[in-house]
Amino acid sequence: MPCVPSPTAGNFPKIDQGVIEATTVPLPPLEEQTVIAQSLRHIDRKIMAATTRKNALDVLFRTLLHHLMTGKVRVNELEFPAMKKGSP
Repeated sequence: MPCVPSPTAGNFPKIDQGVIEATTVPLPPLEEQTVIAQSLRHIDRKIMAATTRKNALDVLFRTLLHHLMTGKVRVNELEFPAMKKGSP
Protein backbone atom coordinates (compact mmCIF):
# COMPACT_ATOMS: atom_id res chain seq x y z
CA MET A 1 0.00 0.00 0.00
CA PRO A 2 1.66 3.27 -1.04
CA CYS A 3 1.93 5.98 1.59
CA VAL A 4 0.39 8.77 -0.47
CA PRO A 5 -1.71 11.32 1.42
CA SER A 6 -4.97 12.40 -0.17
CA PRO A 7 -5.60 16.11 -0.73
CA THR A 8 -7.87 18.14 1.56
CA ALA A 9 -9.30 21.64 1.49
CA GLY A 10 -6.65 22.96 3.91
CA ASN A 11 -2.89 23.17 3.68
CA PHE A 12 -2.33 19.82 5.36
CA PRO A 13 -2.85 16.57 3.47
CA LYS A 14 -5.12 13.92 4.94
CA ILE A 15 -3.53 10.60 5.87
CA ASP A 16 -5.87 7.63 5.89
CA GLN A 17 -6.09 5.55 9.06
CA GLY A 18 -5.14 2.46 7.04
CA VAL A 19 -1.83 4.09 6.08
CA ILE A 20 -1.10 4.84 9.75
CA GLU A 21 -2.03 1.30 10.84
CA ALA A 22 0.17 -0.23 8.11
CA THR A 23 3.19 1.85 9.13
CA THR A 24 5.74 0.00 11.23
CA VAL A 25 7.75 1.89 13.79
CA PRO A 26 11.05 0.30 14.79
CA LEU A 27 11.65 0.08 18.54
CA PRO A 28 14.97 -0.43 20.31
CA PRO A 29 15.33 -3.56 22.47
CA LEU A 30 13.67 -3.46 25.90
CA GLU A 31 17.03 -3.11 27.68
CA GLU A 32 17.89 -0.04 25.62
CA GLN A 33 14.41 1.41 26.21
CA THR A 34 14.97 0.98 29.96
CA VAL A 35 18.32 2.79 29.80
CA ILE A 36 16.73 5.60 27.79
CA ALA A 37 13.86 5.91 30.28
CA GLN A 38 16.28 6.02 33.23
CA SER A 39 18.34 8.72 31.51
CA LEU A 40 15.24 10.79 30.83
CA ARG A 41 14.08 10.44 34.45
CA HIS A 42 17.53 11.59 35.61
CA ILE A 43 17.36 14.61 33.29
CA ASP A 44 13.83 15.41 34.53
CA ARG A 45 15.09 15.40 38.14
CA LYS A 46 17.94 17.76 37.20
CA ILE A 47 15.49 20.09 35.43
CA MET A 48 13.17 20.09 38.46
CA ALA A 49 16.09 20.84 40.81
CA ALA A 50 17.31 23.69 38.60
CA THR A 51 13.77 25.10 38.32
CA THR A 52 13.30 24.94 42.09
CA ARG A 53 16.64 26.69 42.64
CA LYS A 54 15.81 29.37 40.08
CA ASN A 55 12.40 30.00 41.68
CA ALA A 56 14.00 30.30 45.13
CA LEU A 57 16.59 32.76 43.81
CA ASP A 58 13.83 34.78 42.10
CA VAL A 59 11.93 35.03 45.39
CA LEU A 60 15.11 35.98 47.24
CA PHE A 61 15.91 38.65 44.64
CA ARG A 62 12.38 40.13 44.77
CA THR A 63 12.45 40.13 48.57
CA LEU A 64 15.84 41.83 48.72
CA LEU A 65 14.79 44.35 46.09
CA HIS A 66 11.62 45.11 48.07
CA HIS A 67 13.64 45.61 51.27
CA LEU A 68 16.08 47.89 49.47
CA MET A 69 13.33 49.97 47.85
CA THR A 70 11.34 50.36 51.08
CA GLY A 71 14.42 51.30 53.08
CA LYS A 72 14.24 48.27 55.39
CA VAL A 73 17.79 47.48 54.29
CA ARG A 74 20.37 50.08 53.37
CA VAL A 75 23.09 49.37 50.83
CA ASN A 76 25.76 50.70 53.17
CA GLU A 77 24.60 48.19 55.81
CA LEU A 78 25.14 45.19 53.55
CA GLU A 79 28.22 43.08 54.11
CA PHE A 80 29.98 41.40 51.24
CA PRO A 81 32.49 38.94 52.70
CA ALA A 82 33.90 38.15 49.25
CA MET A 83 34.91 41.78 48.82
CA LYS A 84 37.90 42.85 50.90
CA LYS A 85 38.48 46.44 51.90
CA GLY A 86 40.87 48.18 49.60
CA SER A 87 40.23 45.88 46.63
CA PRO A 88 38.71 47.38 43.47
